Amino acid sequence: MYHNYTLENHLQNIANENGNAKILLSIWHMNKNHLPKAMDAIALNFPNFSLHEKSHCDTIIKNIESFLGEKRIKTLSPTDTWLILMASYTHDLGMIIFYKALEKQWSDIEFDRFLADCSRNTFDNSLSNAAKFIIEFKNLTDDKIKNKAPELFGKTSPLKIRNAVGLINAEYFRKKHHIRSKEILLGIDKDFERLSNTFYCDQLPNRYKKLLGDIAFGHGIDFERILGILKYQANGFCSDFIHPRFIACMLRLGDILDVDDKRFNNFYLEAFDQEMPSVTDSHYKKHASLEHLLINPISIEVSLDCPDENSYRVSREWFDWVIQEGANQTNNWQEIAPTDLDGFPPHIKTDKIRILLNGSAPPKELLNLRFSISNEKALSLIKGGALYEKTEFVFIREIIQNSLDAIKVQVWKDIEAGIYDNIIYRHLNKNISKDHNSIVNSIIFPDDLADEIIDNYNINIDIKWEGLNRERLIFTFFDNGCGISEVEIIRMCKKVGESKTKEKETIDFIERMPFFLKPTGSFGIGLQSLFL
Repeated sequence: MYHNYTLENHLQNIANENGNAKILLSIWHMNKNHLPKAMDAIALNFPNFSLHEKSHCDTIIKNIESFLGEKRIKTLSPTDTWLILMASYTHDLGMIIFYKALEKQWSDIEFDRFLADCSRNTFDNSLSNAAKFIIEFKNLTDDKIKNKAPELFGKTSPLKIRNAVGLINAEYFRKKHHIRSKEILLGIDKDFERLSNTFYCDQLPNRYKKLLGDIAFGHGIDFERILGILKYQANGFCSDFIHPRFIACMLRLGDILDVDDKRFNNFYLEAFDQEMPSVTDSHYKKHASLEHLLINPISIEVSLDCPDENSYRVSREWFDWVIQEGANQTNNWQEIAPTDLDGFPPHIKTDKIRILLNGSAPPKELLNLRFSISNEKALSLIKGGALYEKTEFVFIREIIQNSLDAIKVQVWKDIEAGIYDNIIYRHLNKNISKDHNSIVNSIIFPDDLADEIIDNYNINIDIKWEGLNRERLIFTFFDNGCGISEVEIIRMCKKVGESKTKEKETIDFIERMPFFLKPTGSFGIGLQSLFL
């Protein structure tokens, strides 16, 4: 049933009878009117991001109100209510980047490493190209600037520089904006403190600003750390109690459920006039794909129909995150929620999150694959001592071997399809018929394949560090092999190490292949080694 009892109404009603609550309400009203002016500056450095200004904050508050419902809102203490409102408006302040912060960061050697990492990014060409462009520009000598800059960059180079710098700034500060939000709330950023009048909190103990800082920091970290950083309960400002973990969890829930359409400002995107990064494009389509959204005290439901695989993957990852967040809060609800808060924790059932790809739902088996292995195969491996003598980097060998097998299969498929008949006929230079079957049957040895065929099936390996502190080393393997079908990936996860002896079509295909092209084995054990 429709109701209009909001968190702000609740704080107003308490303030009518409580003088301290009246102070909280006044502080909230001043920040509600003043902070949006600051948040308008976010788009300057994040034009290709979804909106993170007043509308985002208001949506978070509405989502929390929808989840709690009128009955539970009325049980909230005044300081808890104030903290939810304030946290919603302050958690993304770290996305406001002043020129001094940019200047300091671009002078740091750590930023040079970050720029180099971006240049090797194989998942977002726009980001990689932007980093390469900036690196090339920074490496220009005085002579090159005088003589070759127009040749290298053209007359529109200043615009290219602006776009590239914008992309790099957004990527760098996005990853640490929760840290900057905490620093701003603690007053470490003196320029922001001067402009914000310290959030008009002069009448409150400093611990409330510190608490808001910890809550803002908490929306960008793993859930498990929330319980360690924030207390369950503390004294509030109105002779009441506050529940910091609860505030942080409500913020996290309201934030990740801001998934409705129209989350991007197309005017910002057009004004920046850049190629939309692939990640931005996928998230743009994710929001545009939303068909159903329900947030109430009983359950949370979402339905999307994504237009392509990238937006489907991003949506799947996003709502897997939503489901996990709900499960985390549910499992720890007694250590999070106020004791007098009736009702249920976030109830997000997997079957209520419906994500389609062009109107179809990929098989459920593909969404949560786990490896299993038959008892017989496990016993034989144990008797053998181990899968491998040295396991540190065996995954490199195994992926390359899997790529080779996939390439062999694809090469023979293409040969049987007649794609290379003319090349093979010319290469063999034998007295054979131009008949397709004769050409196929003449392939016996590796030398029977021309280099121009083999060159179409390279394996490329990209290795790069990821993270500001080089936390992860990312290996990416590219090949033009046959790929893995849905049936195959399900089979090899459920029946690791078992052969394909029951798959007659596969057996017949391999039998037709010349010996040198036959794959070395069944996918499964090698792939599992990636997870050992």
